[in-house]
Amino acid sequence: MKSYKWLLVIGLAIVLLAACRQPAGNPVPTFVPPTAVPTATARAASTLTTTVSYGDIVDALETRGRIEARRETNLVFPLDGTLKGLYVAPGDQVTQGQLLAELSAASVESELLERRYALDLAQLRLAQAELVSQTQSAQVENSIAIAYASYNQVVLQGEQAITNAQLNAERCRRTAKDELDYRQCDLYVPQAEANAEAAKSLAAAQLYGARLARELTLSMQSLDYAIAQIQYAQAEMRYLQAAQQVTDTQLIAPFSGVLLSVEKRVGDGISAYQPIGVLSDPTDLWAIATVFEQDAYRVASGQRVELVLDAYLDRTYYGTVLQIASQAVLWQGKWAYEVTIVFDEEQDIPATMRMGADMRIIMREKEHVLLIPTQAILLSGGRQYAEVVQQNGAVQQVEIQTGLSTGSQTEVISGLAAGDVIRIP
Repeated sequence: MKSYKWLLVIGLAIVLLAACRQPAGNPVPTFVPPTAVPTATARAASTLTTTVSYGDIVDALETRGRIEARRETNLVFPLDGTLKGLYVAPGDQVTQGQLLAELSAASVESELLERRYALDLAQLRLAQAELVSQTQSAQVENSIAIAYASYNQVVLQGEQAITNAQLNAERCRRTAKDELDYRQCDLYVPQAEANAEAAKSLAAAQLYGARLARELTLSMQSLDYAIAQIQYAQAEMRYLQAAQQVTDTQLIAPFSGVLLSVEKRVGDGISAYQPIGVLSDPTDLWAIATVFEQDAYRVASGQRVELVLDAYLDRTYYGTVLQIASQAVLWQGKWAYEVTIVFDEEQDIPATMRMGADMRIIMREKEHVLLIPTQAILLSGGRQYAEVVQQNGAVQQVEIQTGLSTGSQTEVISGLAAGDVIRIP
């Protein structure tokens, strides 16, 4: 029994060894690199071919974007409050100066009334200061006139007194009994002159005092009037501020346009400068394209752009790159740059603010150049080849030099001629 088992094992080993042996005249194949000089070989008749021909080629960057108005603004109130009135709805067309909404303004209106009273009071005080100034000026001028008249009268009285003293002295001398009486007569005139001079000095001092009083009064009047003017100006400014606050409770359309959105309802609380809607001018539109960071270097101002709006797929609009944003934004999870595009003139651009669009930015383009399908190009040893189909059906690899290329077409600079038939692998 054991002998039988050994024989069975030995037989299986012989069979396995025989199966592993290779015939001496049929060695294992090895990799052979492509020959450096292509040769013509026969190909199957069913192979796809195309004819080399002239055409136009465009290198373009396709991306997405949106249509926006060049003039668009958030509608805001500059103060807190409660929305009292809302007179428009999304999609409404409004005109510049139209009342759009109002805030409740009880406290603002009360403050306006108080400041109106304060302004009226300041105005009365200013009028009072002016009236007092005029009255005091008249009184002062009257006092000066009286003092001047008194001065002139004193001068005249003094002169008259001196004249009378001179007459009395002559009379005295004629009636003098002795030398002593005669000497006393000589005293009449000096005494009259001294009295006249004293009276004149007193009157002059009173006149000077009246004039000084006028200067002081005028200065005080000017100061009081200036204070009243300042108080009136302050009251007027505070009143205008309160009036502006009342005006700020009314939301007025800053320009004519279309309401893209209205975010609030009547009764809602509003914070200062909180947007309640968006107003857009549909008469002046442009497009904003989004270009990924790795393609942004290819975009430049002045490049042509073709645009197809989402709601108008049967139309193509044209524009030009205006500018490229200086800072990147996140778009679809990647960094990208926004590119501003202006539409060409004399195009009827529909009012499609914020509508999406497919955009094709033209990087480079050539006209009337030799073109072949990109997939017909073969690579070998760092060189490019095309397989030319001969008249006898044979295929020959021809080295070519290419130029501008897109995903589907490539420009051929040398190696092929118009009319050549090439194989598409």
